[in-house]
Amino acid sequence: MSLEQLADQLAARVRERVLVWSRAVIAFDGFGCCGKSTLAQAVAARTGGVILETDDFHQPEDGLIEASSPLSYRRWSALQRAATALTRGRPARFAPIDWDTKRLAAEVELQPAAVVVLDGIGSHALTLPLQPLRVFVDGRAVTRMQRVARRDGPEHANWDHYVAIERAYFERFRPWRTADLYVLGAELDFCNSAEGFARQLQAACIVTTRLDQPYRGEDQAGNTPVDR
Repeated sequence: MSLEQLADQLAARVRERVLVWSRAVIAFDGFGCCGKSTLAQAVAARTGGVILETDDFHQPEDGLIEASSPLSYRRWSALQRAATALTRGRPARFAPIDWDTKRLAAEVELQPAAVVVLDGIGSHALTLPLQPLRVFVDGRAVTRMQRVARRDGPEHANWDHYVAIERAYFERFRPWRTADLYVLGAELDFCNSAEGFARQLQAACIVTTRLDQPYRGEDQAGNTPVDR
């Protein structure tokens, strides 16, 4: 199934919910750089939905970590308020992160729509007044940093700090288990699905290493790096 076909089917399911409840929420969770935003934007374009991106709620450099946040780099209370407001058909006001300065930008206001699209890591952990359609997007783990480098530039392809926080979230919540739909995202198909993040996290032998980088050690002859 192509992305376009999947987006068509998800949009149809969302519209069915709107007919029943007058509003609908669809939430895309999954590992970074695996295709969540591409799919979320496609569904929003087909439904006229408003997109709330969890990345907008990144902590600024001088921000205080919220003890209750499933992801320590998220301003969880602000994200929860914005998502709740949109779900109830009200405007959402918040200050997004400015990625250039790592400080909060001027406050913005998102207008509500019949369809609310939540895009980003942590979206399945939100507590909402309307049950969302939960979509989990997985991706091929070992090539993720290559995808990041192609998308954002090689200087951004080192997420050591964020990977540890992200992994703790997924190990705790395992959102692929409670999702309404599991999607084989970036570079995954049925043949190599075992190389996805979710499957690897469930493998007991891979619980202490990074999943999104190839092995980078020396072999016995002193050659580096070796991918396996």
